[in-house]
Amino acid sequence: MIYWLFFILTVQFIMLNLFVLVVLEQFETYYLNPNNPMKNFKDDVEKFKQAWAKFALKRGGGLMIKEGSLVSFFSSFPEPLGKNQSDRSAY
Repeated sequence: MIYWLFFILTVQFIMLNLFVLVVLEQFETYYLNPNNPMKNFKDDVEKFKQAWAKFALKRGGGLMIKEGSLVSFFSSFPEPLGKNQSDRSAY
């Protein structure tokens, strides 16, 4: 009986430590790293919103883009999302 109780307590302690380790690792990866994906996503969303505002139709409430301007829309993004300046001349 004492062995079983000791075993259960030990396993719970180990599992709790593993859970805390995973949470801390994820926090370190996504929030403490200066080049983290969450910060990059927020920056990319802002760039997308700015490009959308430039190409969106005013009469549609800013919710639509003409299909003819989609290539220009996607090409207007900076390097990680769009194309670099030398590739834009091909279109």
